[in-house]
Amino acid sequence: MYVIRLIPILVFGFILYKAIKRKNKVSITIIGLYFLSSFSSLFINSENLRLHDFNSDSFFSFLIYTLILACFLSLTFLVKPYSNVKQLPNGKLYNLIQIIFILGSLYSLFYLSPYAIKSLLISALELRTDMQIYGLKVLPESIFTTIAVGFPSFYFVYCFMFFISIVKKQKLFILLNLVGPIAFIINVLTVSGRDGVILTFFAFILTFFLFENLINSNIKKRLKKVFILGFSIAFIPIFFITIDRFSKSEEFNFNTLNKGIISYIGVQPFVFADNIQDENPIFNYGANSFPLFTTSEVVTNKKFYSGLFGTFLVAFYKVSGYSSLILISLIFYLLFFLILKLNNRYSVLSMVFFLSLFFHFIITGIFYFRLGTKGGNLYLVLSLLIFFILRNTRKNKNLNEKYANN
Repeated sequence: MYVIRLIPILVFGFILYKAIKRKNKVSITIIGLYFLSSFSSLFINSENLRLHDFNSDSFFSFLIYTLILACFLSLTFLVKPYSNVKQLPNGKLYNLIQIIFILGSLYSLFYLSPYAIKSLLISALELRTDMQIYGLKVLPESIFTTIAVGFPSFYFVYCFMFFISIVKKQKLFILLNLVGPIAFIINVLTVSGRDGVILTFFAFILTFFLFENLINSNIKKRLKKVFILGFSIAFIPIFFITIDRFSKSEEFNFNTLNKGIISYIGVQPFVFADNIQDENPIFNYGANSFPLFTTSEVVTNKKFYSGLFGTFLVAFYKVSGYSSLILISLIFYLLFFLILKLNNRYSVLSMVFFLSLFFHFIITGIFYFRLGTKGGNLYLVLSLLIFFILRNTRKNKNLNEKYANN
């Protein structure tokens, strides 16, 4: 049955090859992450998943997993880099939105920092265990917390504004727009999470590739140095959190590498297989993935490594089975496909929010459905709402089509 692991690696490898031939750096980055996941799955064994029966893995489970993800990965080919400064958002409305987001990020940074520091001072393993078993709440439930957590959720938008400021040579806004991604990292550190740094890293890389044609070579060199230094520092707490959570000897060894990194990126197809092959599945009918839209109670499910990553597909399947997996996947796919395909019809400013949503969905989706909380649902709704409100804000909308065809 080991050979079925080659299904995703061959399919994702083929799509990655197409991206490389097209020299589409956005596609290469996103597809490369999924390819890395499929490659890492080759090394998953009973050390990573003690209760998983590797002999029961079916060709069908790996095939449907691969085909649905492949459809979403193909959407990345529709994202094109900016080719002219006239394509960038500007004007009073953009400046107002930028100021509101900057103020929100500053508030988030000051509000969340004490909780992050408190979490870092205790054992990451102890904190995560208390959260999963005893339902420990790190942040107080209030409107102030909602706002503080809400603004950093738009970390991709902040990265867009960061590069727009670089192209426009707005030094003050360059610095201020960095607060948003930093606040996002701080937000995740409040629960001893590692993905804040990882997701922010991908956010900067993807948006850099979108704006690369508009940035001169000297600034590119300086940016690369700043990125290397900044993320080298940012990965320090991630390193110690990984050791704390996954190493029994309190040092970085093969066991830490195996559980903390290989499992982190490679268990996805097996977790998905466990869920769809479960003879007595527990469905939540939307309560766990779309709590903002239902009054049902969240379903507690400790079966089949519920704390491990199975991509967004597991969250869709757990709603009501194959019907929800196919239907919800189709809804998201058509939403992304239609708007990305017709992006020239929409204002540049509105597409900043839509592309941010798309990138956030697909990058976090390799791990799990990060939008599957009330906060995540709210982010989804707000992103789409802002997109539709702003879609006609630019009078000369044909600029996108003009420069896209050059």
